[in-house]
Amino acid sequence: MNFKRILPLVFAVTSFSQISFGQSQIEVKSIDEWNRVKGDTTFVIMDSVGEASNDVYKKIFTDYWKISKIQFIGTDEFQHYLSPGSAYLSLVYPITDTKLDLSSSKYDPDLPDAANQLAMSAEESLNLMTLKLWTCSDKYFKKSDKFLLSYVKEIAAIKMYADVAGVSMAVKQNKNNVSKDAAKTYMHTIQDPGGSISGPYSEGAGAYIFNWGPGIVKNYVQLLNHLLTNGTTGGLIINNDSAKAAKNDTLFVPDYLKYDPASTSKYKERKIDDYFKGYEGNYTVLSNDDLNDKIMHAKKNMYYLQYIRNTVPTVYVVNGFTGQIVYMKKLTPDAELAADDITKVYKAISKK
Repeated sequence: MNFKRILPLVFAVTSFSQISFGQSQIEVKSIDEWNRVKGDTTFVIMDSVGEASNDVYKKIFTDYWKISKIQFIGTDEFQHYLSPGSAYLSLVYPITDTKLDLSSSKYDPDLPDAANQLAMSAEESLNLMTLKLWTCSDKYFKKSDKFLLSYVKEIAAIKMYADVAGVSMAVKQNKNNVSKDAAKTYMHTIQDPGGSISGPYSEGAGAYIFNWGPGIVKNYVQLLNHLLTNGTTGGLIINNDSAKAAKNDTLFVPDYLKYDPASTSKYKERKIDDYFKGYEGNYTVLSNDDLNDKIMHAKKNMYYLQYIRNTVPTVYVVNGFTGQIVYMKKLTPDAELAADDITKVYKAISKK
């Protein structure tokens, strides 16, 4: 497998109101904290600043990030840039002893670090994988020269939908036997907090994360700019009447909907058309790469479906041109996506 690295960033949209509620997929944690640091530099943490595959992401920030000065830095150097007055943008996910459950059968030295981190973490940890805009707690500057995840003060966050089965399949493709000592050594390495804030590795645009890629990241940046310019602290609530704007357009659907999210050792596929039995409008299923490409090249409004299965599974319809979320529906915690959820999308779009 040819694994490449890509950079970490933040989320996507426009017509909405905000309130605070627990377990939000998209949330501004503290607008006051942003107002405190927005006059300084926002550091975007990348796994490799100079790598050509990250050029597209750097251009996205150059073109769409309008709310502060930005600078790209590597994961191996971010600690040198920590200061009380700056903000940082990166992928953050906790790695702990109790959730790692390391064994020699799970550790694979031929996979990149991020893939091993995902494979060796329990699903509970994967559900906490989040793209965050954050500042560094004053405690770091007073008490420590070693960065800990507890020093992350969230300004805004969007939760990721990890491709658990994809990671498991990657691990199983390698047949090397690894000693328990090697696994223990690796456990110590990945608990280095600096390694827990980084860009995910990717194969194509997938990155072992479903809601990811240049186009989707572009929408994330558009949303974050809007939220922090006009928003308040709290989670998103969308006025679903705005979905009517998509009535006469084709709805683009990412093909990851076919994967059973409970699958861990191999993909169990479901028919996407079964979800759309009650959807009377036009829709087209696209690969993640093709969807991201369409978003990146959009010259007018176009709409796509996003499904994030995390602490609260949520369905979105996003305008890929503007980043506006025109529809959002939270499902019951631990519920799976069903045809009725897609029928509700159509009813919102076709409402007179």
